[in-house]
Amino acid sequence: MQFFTARVRDQPDSEQRQRVYLAALAAHSKLVEIVEGRFQARTVSCHTCGTQRRS
Repeated sequence: MQFFTARVRDQPDSEQRQRVYLAALAAHSKLVEIVEGRFQARTVSCHTCGTQRRS
């Protein structure tokens, strides 16, 4: 089985939780293959006010 994920960045608490979860997942079953990709950030705009942010 393949588990696809992207690493959390710039959020130390979330990074730690993800690291622990992935380690537990890998230790639980040798049938699980963790496939790491990367999150593609994009800019989204509010339709009401036009404010932009990265998602």
